[in-house]
Amino acid sequence: MIVTATSYYKVLCRDGSCYHGGSGRWRVGRWQEVKGELVPCQRGLHVLTQDQLINWLGPAIHPVEVHPDARIDTSQPDKTVVSKARLGPALTTWTERTQRLFAADCAEHVLPLFERQHPNDDRPRRAIEAASALARGELDAEAARAAAAAAHAASASAAAAAHSYAAASYAGAYAASYAAACVHAAARSAAARAAAAAARAAERAWQTECLWQYLHPKRLNRDKEGSP
Repeated sequence: MIVTATSYYKVLCRDGSCYHGGSGRWRVGRWQEVKGELVPCQRGLHVLTQDQLINWLGPAIHPVEVHPDARIDTSQPDKTVVSKARLGPALTTWTERTQRLFAADCAEHVLPLFERQHPNDDRPRRAIEAASALARGELDAEAARAAAAAAHAASASAAAAAHSYAAASYAGAYAASYAAACVHAAARSAAARAAAAAARAAERAWQTECLWQYLHPKRLNRDKEGSP
């Protein structure tokens, strides 16, 4: 998996306002600084390393430059708090299309858990296929909504495999354009509802690498080819 702890990101609304709580608005290229003690979730600039990003997806993802003299609090497993940082332009690779495709990938990755218990129920699979087709421009939103509704109906017979169903249905819902929150839920449900800690960690690692491929496809190809 390609992850470097020195790269930081911030997830925001498209207008620069906070998406996951907090107040104020970040401005691209402007240094922001917080004085005093850093207190996670209370005081400080909250940013994410690449492996923390999977927990906090949203409409816009920005790279963040942390000042060399900044104080850094790494006490929380799912976030990093710093005293001084500035925002870079939003990643142009994170679009509605890539968000839908990523949601579908996360759902498809855990779909075998559902299908092993319900081999004759293809509704979640069809919802995932609809999500991908809509993202590629091969399906209209109305047809995608119908597929999402079918996947939702599958939940009545899928209680034993709810963790895999949840990811599938969320992907279908996102295909029907239910906003960026659905891709966040789809990604988290696949990992958060896994049966064991080892399974959660493995799913999380897979999702992080999958997300990286969508965010930095050129860099990934360069790394694979061994170019400088």
